[in-house]
Amino acid sequence: MWIGAGAAVVVVVGVVASVTLGARVSISESEPGETASVSESIAASTSEAGSFQGQPEDIPALAASVTKSTVLIDCPEGLGTGFLLDVEPLTGVGGSQVIVTNQHVIEGCEATNDLTVSNATSRGRGSVVTFDKDLDLAIVEAPSIKGPALAVGSVPEIGQWAMAVGNPEGITDTVTVGNITNVKLDEGFILSDVLLGPGNSGGPLVDNQGKVLGINTAVLISAEGFSFSIPVENLCSLLKCL
Repeated sequence: MWIGAGAAVVVVVGVVASVTLGARVSISESEPGETASVSESIAASTSEAGSFQGQPEDIPALAASVTKSTVLIDCPEGLGTGFLLDVEPLTGVGGSQVIVTNQHVIEGCEATNDLTVSNATSRGRGSVVTFDKDLDLAIVEAPSIKGPALAVGSVPEIGQWAMAVGNPEGITDTVTVGNITNVKLDEGFILSDVLLGPGNSGGPLVDNQGKVLGINTAVLISAEGFSFSIPVENLCSLLKCL
């Protein structure tokens, strides 16, 4: 597992049919102007007291923007979430994007590539490109899936507003909000009080500008209301980062 939880009970939230652990980073050229961007009005509407930390005034608009970049990943073992990410800040390769998810979401489909990936406009076959079981991260390729890619965000701070987008129990484009409650980069996790459920794993945790802070992964059932996300920087183990 990607986190040493000690006596705490950590449960992954990646699939509906069963909760198991699994997984492959493909970089594809994105269409010009495909990087997702929240409107200037959203970026400008963050609270005056700590513009980076605060809750945006127009949460529905932000949610609508981020959901365009998320996908539903269907492996025979169950359902999970993924999202399109612009990895240029990490790799230095212009116009490059990947579909990110958790390794346990695609558990059992690494060799068979028996994946279906879909969003609001497209549906098609997917394949696992690379994965890291210890970090619980994977990259999926799905040529038929088109959409805007989310941008990489900065290292979050405790108290910062955050939003999770995913497919709990297969209910697509579901949004929950909360705050960052702890950041343990050396231990490989971000802790928040953003609500997650089975099927949320692999989805993005974003800031008030729609930039990705982490990949949603697990809940802490021994302390109800707390969720774990993997820092987006951990993708560097799968990508050739600068």
